[in-house]
Amino acid sequence: MEQETEIVKRKALAIYQILLGFIIVDWNLNPDEEEKIIEYIMGNFSILDKDTISLEDQIKHLAADEENFMNNAVALKMTSEKEELLSILLYVSEIMFADKVFSDQEFSLYTKLMNVWWVRADDLKHENIISN
Repeated sequence: MEQETEIVKRKALAIYQILLGFIIVDWNLNPDEEEKIIEYIMGNFSILDKDTISLEDQIKHLAADEENFMNNAVALKMTSEKEELLSILLYVSEIMFADKVFSDQEFSLYTKLMNVWWVRADDLKHENIISN
């Protein structure tokens, strides 16, 4: 069970890292909006640290809150492209949570992909290519 919990924690961190990257770098939110969404994400991630909640309940909680996250996205007047991107990311996260087999090699590859995304997003931000 301990190893299984660690796998889910790693998946959750990678997923929320990608979402946070798109929110902060691409969506150009004002500081109040950024803070609200960061609090939301960190609140969902922190549930994974509570030993009193089973792994299955943790996953259900995170999946249930995706709808709330989407509602927040709509409330923040995101473009349809950004809403679609968020939907895809959340769908991928569901697949990842359902998949209990997540090897060190897969995690390493996923992390490398995320690092490439962060570097590219930072470049785009500095080039003022990313629009609101």
